Amino acid sequence: SQVEHGLEQASGVGSNSENVRQAIQQVADLVNEIAAATSEQSKGIEQVHQAIGQMDEVTQQNASLVEEASSASKSLQEQAETLSGLVATFKLESNHRAVQSQQTAAVRRPVLHAKQPEQQTIDLTKANWESF
Repeated sequence: SQVEHGLEQASGVGSNSENVRQAIQQVADLVNEIAAATSEQSKGIEQVHQAIGQMDEVTQQNASLVEEASSASKSLQEQAETLSGLVATFKLESNHRAVQSQQTAAVRRPVLHAKQPEQQTIDLTKANWESF
């Protein structure tokens, strides 16, 4: 009976060992799945980090472009004001005529024609062709 009892215990130990082995295998499988998921998450986090870096770079470029556009706009405004001031110096009161246009109209220069060159005739029959 002790032998039977020992056999039962040995059989139970074998069964329990198999259960423990299966549990260990399940834990190992879960650890592998966790490792794979962690690796995927790490890759995803790296991609998000790169995307944020690119967005930061584009944001800085946009800020620089806005600053340049603002500077160009201010410069253009200043040039427009300067041009407006320069054009204002040419404006005359409505009851005066433009002096320059009167002077230009009054100055009439005669058209000079080029003198035609005189035509000369050469008698080729008497030319010295023998030396040729």
